[in-house]
Amino acid sequence: MKRFLMYMVVLMGALTALGQTYWTPDNLPMVYLQDRTKYVINPDGVLAETTVDSLNRLLRLMETEMGVQSVVAVVKHIEGDDPYSFGQEVSDKYGIGHKGKDDGLFVMLCTEDRSYTILTGDGLEGALPDAVCRRIQNREMVPLLKEGDWDGAMMATMSAIDGYIRGDEDFRQGYMDDVGEEDIVVIFAFFSLILIALVVIVSFASVKKCPRCGQRKMKGVKSELIGRRKRRVTYRCSNCGHEE
Repeated sequence: MKRFLMYMVVLMGALTALGQTYWTPDNLPMVYLQDRTKYVINPDGVLAETTVDSLNRLLRLMETEMGVQSVVAVVKHIEGDDPYSFGQEVSDKYGIGHKGKDDGLFVMLCTEDRSYTILTGDGLEGALPDAVCRRIQNREMVPLLKEGDWDGAMMATMSAIDGYIRGDEDFRQGYMDDVGEEDIVVIFAFFSLILIALVVIVSFASVKKCPRCGQRKMKGVKSELIGRRKRRVTYRCSNCGHEE
């Protein structure tokens, strides 16, 4: 009986997996192409309709008033579980943003894959830097995602992006001054590398070069006092045995 139940659990899991859609750039329904007032792709019904409507209104205003064309995709799974590469393919395939300017914005959340991305075109980097996108993710999106609040996470994220692009100085300063964990790690790693390099250089320079074999293998082997304040150190090359 236990074995039968185990088989049934495995079978139900397999059937559930077969029933899930793994979206690709080719089959993702680009609703924006059919209706210019719809910016949110929600084929799995992850977001509530009220949230979709609110996001569509927000992104419509962001395009008409700020000139930023956006697409937000919220799904359960994508093929490859790489939303960054997925977003690049979608942007290239459908031309998000204004022609020739590469200024589109693509935001994706894959709830079952536990992955997400905020992807900006090079033409939007000045208005919305990558560092700011990371901070918005860390401060607005991630805490709500941890709670499973998909609707709240997307509303908070897109509201923060909208506020930053609109140029509210107090709002912008809050994100520019906030140094995220990633920035701290990068800064610490940079200065650590400099410190290690200095130690290596000083250590290498402090080892005397042997006049016989030319190798930096001269090490102090004996020190003797030859005056009140003067010492003589004897060095020996560990490569050829030369002493001086």
